[in-house]
Amino acid sequence: MHKFLLGLYTSSFFLFYPLLIASIIFFDWRLSLGVFGLRFISQAIVQYKSMKKLGETDLFAWWWLFDIWMFLYYCIFAPALWRKPTNAWQ
Repeated sequence: MHKFLLGLYTSSFFLFYPLLIASIIFFDWRLSLGVFGLRFISQAIVQYKSMKKLGETDLFAWWWLFDIWMFLYYCIFAPALWRKPTNAWQ
């Protein structure tokens, strides 16, 4: 169950930014930015509470950059999930 939830989180995270850009282009941009703002605020609240509990509130100013970096990280390293590893040891 935990693997499924982590996969669901990753896939929703991976699809959010491309779908946001597509919805801004093809649909009403105000609705798209409203959904983005709602996600941004709710994520900021969760991030702040987590960082406060862990004693890392100095990183709160940077969380939005980490969010964008995670999207790029997933784009760069996602192909490694589909490649079958080669056996180097015979």
